[in-house]
Amino acid sequence: MKKNNAAWTSHAILAIVLSGPMIASACEPETRVQQGQTQTGCFVDDVLHGPGTVRFANGDIYEGSFDRGRRAGTGTLQFADGRRYAGAWADDRPEGRGVFTYPNGDRYEGGYRRGRRHGRGVLTTHAGARYDGEWVSDREHGRGRREWPDGRVYEGAFRDGRPHGAGRLTVEGAVFEFRFEGGRPVGKGSVTTAEGAVLTGSIVGGRFVPGG
Repeated sequence: MKKNNAAWTSHAILAIVLSGPMIASACEPETRVQQGQTQTGCFVDDVLHGPGTVRFANGDIYEGSFDRGRRAGTGTLQFADGRRYAGAWADDRPEGRGVFTYPNGDRYEGGYRRGRRHGRGVLTTHAGARYDGEWVSDREHGRGRREWPDGRVYEGAFRDGRPHGAGRLTVEGAVFEFRFEGGRPVGKGSVTTAEGAVLTGSIVGGRFVPGG
């Protein structure tokens, strides 16, 4: 008798486990037009909740997850002008990791906070420039490496999108190790030539003066 009761109990638990998610996720997707938007998905209290799609009046299209009417979780926003964001969302804005691509070939992959590039990220442009490093509020800020199309390379500290602080700039094989302010080397530092010679000096009037 105890064996039968155990078997019945295990079957009952299995039935509850299997039926639970089906009941919780039961939804009849529908399409509604609200405030100039065409919304398709499941609605809770008249707002999208869970997977859904929104076509905006300006031609933008979002496809992904919603939380009480706001984009949250994972989703893709295709802009009418060709731009595209795919990644994490929270509170209706990009939040976390994502990839943003532009019609001209520019591409950013990295962190976001409150809709802005933030944390670690890599930006590459169609012209051949590249930045790999830290971001704060949509600007290069912190430690990073920038490469220019003409071959110049800067590694070091950034502030508000410009080299600022201790850094190393490589130009045509020569390496300048200085402190930078507003994107320019300042004060005393050293230059290692393409031939390997090491010169110490100062920046005077925007030029390097050996021994200065």
